[in-house]
Amino acid sequence: MFTVIKALFLRETYTLYGSDKLGYIWALQRDVFSVGIMIVFRIALGIQFEKGLHIVYFMLCGFFIFYVVTESVSKCMSAIQANSSILSFPHVIPLDIMISRCLFVFFTNIQAAIVVIILAVLYGLPFEITDAALFISCIITAVLLGFSAGLFMSAMAVFYPILDKVWSIIVRIGFFLSGVFFTLDRFPSYIAEPMKLNPILQLIEGLRKSMSHSVDLSNILSFSYVYSYILIFLTLGLFFQNLARERLDD
Repeated sequence: MFTVIKALFLRETYTLYGSDKLGYIWALQRDVFSVGIMIVFRIALGIQFEKGLHIVYFMLCGFFIFYVVTESVSKCMSAIQANSSILSFPHVIPLDIMISRCLFVFFTNIQAAIVVIILAVLYGLPFEITDAALFISCIITAVLLGFSAGLFMSAMAVFYPILDKVWSIIVRIGFFLSGVFFTLDRFPSYIAEPMKLNPILQLIEGLRKSMSHSVDLSNILSFSYVYSYILIFLTLGLFFQNLARERLDD
């Protein structure tokens, strides 16, 4: 299984960027640019610090978690359609393709984040992790959330193809509801309380907390709550994957 996933990972990289002269570097440039443009916009508004974090790291936490989760789901939803030809091989199953695609999303985003951090440090902005355990936990949980949700959504997309378009709308709306570029204390309680139910927002706030003592996680981050989402998505995803495979075979 490891060999298959490794081969699929390399195939994914070559398929997307092998024909481009810049290759994989283009993926990093794209992600760095999308993060950088928002950072420049916030600095232009005179906002340099949020919750004890420089706006560079504040925004980076939001973009990283959001992209890891949403891009993993998107990649999983298109996994079967984009790789239908290799599913004829007996050793390749849809689950292998989804795992390799989620790993691709993670490594692309983590490398883009490292580039941003290096540029920020060279500019004179120190990078500090105040809680390594929380830092690692939030990243791992984001990967698992993206994979589990993607597993479920990819199966449902077999039965309801329109979900591909619906998901793109959800991502656009979720971008503004997941705390990517704001904190909950900017909103009144009747708005902030429902927004706390968003697991992506919880992980973003958790990652920021791991880099700053000024972020208050009381009544925001609950790993048991987020992992309940992951468990539900995994259970339903595996169940509907079997039904989806039977439908595709028909």
